Amino acid sequence: MHATRPSAIVRILLAAGAVMIAAGSMLSAQAHSVQPMRFDLRPSGSGSQTTLTVENTRAYPITLEILVDALTFGEDGEEVLTSSEDDFLVFPPQMMIEPGKTQSVRVRYIGDPTIKESRAYRIHVNQIPVDLTGEQRSGVALAVNFATLVNVVPAGAKPKVVASAVEEAPGGYARLSLMNEGKAYARLLDMRLALTANGERQVYDGKAMEPWLNGASNLMLPGTQRELIVPLPDGFTATNMEVALLAQ
Repeated sequence: MHATRPSAIVRILLAAGAVMIAAGSMLSAQAHSVQPMRFDLRPSGSGSQTTLTVENTRAYPITLEILVDALTFGEDGEEVLTSSEDDFLVFPPQMMIEPGKTQSVRVRYIGDPTIKESRAYRIHVNQIPVDLTGEQRSGVALAVNFATLVNVVPAGAKPKVVASAVEEAPGGYARLSLMNEGKAYARLLDMRLALTANGERQVYDGKAMEPWLNGASNLMLPGTQRELIVPLPDGFTATNMEVALLAQ
């Protein structure tokens, strides 16, 4: 007797089921959650500290450690991380959290209190792959890590994003070189881009601008540049249009 081969439809359903199982496994691998994931601090005073809440969402205890990196950006907008443990006091720096429980983590900036421009950091909440169950579990154990974004901003500091250069780009596009001339960070996706030429004005929100970043971060630190490749509206050229970045 010959074995019956599954039909094409059955094979498709089996493949879809395998994908769903794999996706479920990936979701179940998330060992913990962290809140907030993004926040601002002041260089000194009561505003220089906050509390993170870490929750263990697994069915067994997990062990975590906290690490701090200073965040800058390369020429292409990619993140550059440098260890900066001395700029923050974090307590506790390591912890074990029981299933379904939460742990408060105190975070305080203790770096230079006289900074004139905002600085950015990543506070990593990393899982240490320690088996506390005493059982041999099948599958691959995944250590889940989170990286919160912290901006330390002096009082009164404001961003100021301007177009420092506009050039023609192939295919009916313009290359915009943006510079943050302010003293605080800016988020391009929280701004609007206004192009004006021949008495006409086109305004784009952050959602429209996101693909023009080509994968680069939308966070602009003071003194940093970012490049946007923007499609030119009809009748607009790199030489006849004015460019402005506006608040939402």
